[in-house]
Amino acid sequence: MNRVNTNKKEERNLEVLSNIVSLYISSAIPVSSKLVARNMANRVSSATVRNIMAELEDKGFIEQPHTSAGRVPTDTGYRYYVDMVNQKIRPNGREPRGLPANMRKK
Repeated sequence: MNRVNTNKKEERNLEVLSNIVSLYISSAIPVSSKLVARNMANRVSSATVRNIMAELEDKGFIEQPHTSAGRVPTDTGYRYYVDMVNQKIRPNGREPRGLPANMRKK
């Protein structure tokens, strides 16, 4: 039972990190817990997101540029995010490697 809860907690932490990174990439503005909660369709409260953000900050994945600012990803947070995305889109033997023909330079 504890393992299941840990997995769900870890999944939620990764979802929050993913939201922080993608929102920060699109806006270049520190990301607030309220914005993350809204982006997660309010499945979790902004207070829960703040607690997760504190954990992610302790682990070195995000940082707070100054008091009362949102959070921004650290180099470690970006690296983890990129590795996570790469695992999801890693090509299998049937998928072509490289760019599709319509995206190649002519």
